[in-house]
Amino acid sequence: MDASQFPWFGQQETHLHVAIDDASGDIVGAYFDTQETLNGYYHVLEQILEYMVSLSNSLLIKRTVFTYASSQSKKIEEDTFTQFGYACHQLGIAIENVFYPSS
Repeated sequence: MDASQFPWFGQQETHLHVAIDDASGDIVGAYFDTQETLNGYYHVLEQILEYMVSLSNSLLIKRTVFTYASSQSKKIEEDTFTQFGYACHQLGIAIENVFYPSS
C-alpha cells in the first residue's frame, strides 16, 4: 500500500492511495485525496476488507485455536470467541474449522 502524488486531473496535484495484491497483481483498493492522509489509507483498507470478504465471507482454518466451544454446554450460542474470533465476528467474517485426515 502506498500513495502517489501526481496531477491526475489537470493542474492540481492529488494523491492516489492504492493497494495491490502481490500474488495476483490485482488492485484491491484505491482512493484519491488532496494529500497523503490516514483517511485515504482507511478508505483503502475498507476496500481491501470488502474485496477479501467478497471472495468468501468465511475463513477456512485447519486449527481450532481460533474458536472455543465450552465443554459445559453444547449450545453454539454459549460458545465464546477468542480475540481473533471476536475480531472476525465484528467484521462479519465467519470462521469454519476444517479437518483433514492425516496422510
